[in-house]
Amino acid sequence: MTAEDAKSIYKEQARINHMAIVVTRFVVRRSQSVFNLKALYQHLHEWAVENEFTPSEKDADFPETLYYDARLPEGKSLWIWWRLKQVPQGNPFYRKIINLDWHTTKIKDVEIIHNGKKHKMQQGEIVLSCQALLETDYDNQWRNSRIMSFFYESFWKRFFWPNLEKHKEELKADADNLKETIKRYLDIFSSVSQERPFRPPKGLTESDY
Repeated sequence: MTAEDAKSIYKEQARINHMAIVVTRFVVRRSQSVFNLKALYQHLHEWAVENEFTPSEKDADFPETLYYDARLPEGKSLWIWWRLKQVPQGNPFYRKIINLDWHTTKIKDVEIIHNGKKHKMQQGEIVLSCQALLETDYDNQWRNSRIMSFFYESFWKRFFWPNLEKHKEELKADADNLKETIKRYLDIFSSVSQERPFRPPKGLTESDY
């Protein structure tokens, strides 16, 4: 990439309110898959905490911007949006962003036999879509400062751009790790035997479980 390329990138990103560079995207999809939705949620929540993509371990601080479920005749549908952010070593100029969108459809409870034991699981379609971005001047400290705004383009080209590929590779590695984490978990029960649809004992409802 030449200096002209860097300048072109800068001008394009400058039109965006927050400068965001899309590094990679992925989609993991499973149809009629058997999985434990609650366990998957907790597993990926732990991934975000361990990889410092959330401010703290407290649920109140977790960047979940949407959680909506609909119980339909064909099964449960669920939409979840996570907006994960990480500031590398307190860097004041850029941060990593991982947007993870969950969508499940036709989810129903089933019982499976795994390692000789019965487990209550879910079966249906699940899609997890991810977009990983680098966001610069994320607090608008440069553009909102009369002094610093004059040096913004120069700083971007002189200090950030030479290391851009390094920053992108680091974020792509994070996204690839998340993708493999999701796939490994969803594939755990790919070959287990399904016994029968789960039905709560008479007198109890699903909410009692």
